[in-house]
Amino acid sequence: MKRGALIALLVIIVILLGLFILGGFIYLQFNQEPYVPQKAYLKIDLGGPLAETAPTRFLGMPSGALSIHDLWFQLERAARDERIKGVVLRVQIPLILVRNLSRDTAAEIAIVIKACSR
Repeated sequence: MKRGALIALLVIIVILLGLFILGGFIYLQFNQEPYVPQKAYLKIDLGGPLAETAPTRFLGMPSGALSIHDLWFQLERAARDERIKGVVLRVQIPLILVRNLSRDTAAEIAIVIKACSR
């Protein structure tokens, strides 16, 4: 083989090896479990609408919006995790819905919240 062909082959091998190592590092960064201390609380912010399934963005990647499926999965996972002491749900109800609540509905919500806080 000519010297130029050997150098080109070596450059291609080095580039492929570098891409393989870089891909491995990226994979490890995205699949690494976060540190969770003992007796921690899982905080879930329900500040927006909940879809049944999360909408997808480009190439099927999740959009970051919380879906009912994601919420259920996180609650189930927290229930099995011995490090999680409890769950804090931050619920934000739009003001227009609060204004339209009847007194009976508001009282029922208060009873449910009181029963869950025990």
